[in-house]
Amino acid sequence: MQPSLFMSPQEAHLKQENEQLKAFLFASQERVKEGLAQIQTYQIQLKQYQEAHEQMRHQLNELIRHRFGSKSERTVDSNNPQQDLFSTGLDTWSLDIPTPKFELPK
Repeated sequence: MQPSLFMSPQEAHLKQENEQLKAFLFASQERVKEGLAQIQTYQIQLKQYQEAHEQMRHQLNELIRHRFGSKSERTVDSNNPQQDLFSTGLDTWSLDIPTPKFELPK
């Protein structure tokens, strides 16, 4: 901003400093908006991971109950009664959860 012919040097300096502060404030507000949008994305991903974790916990509990529960709750393969809990089925499980991409703020 050009100083006016009728402004003192102090007034001109203050006016210039005011304009710089306004620009800094605007840039800061934009960074805050970007940060809030990123937080919202992370919250959505967190919820997805929590749901997937809960599903896996439930599946594991079902497998444990099936394998180690009372005789009325389980069936044991008579050919291999000591079959490992994790030896079958788990390798075919998959979840459709995207891998998060983290970016550092600029």
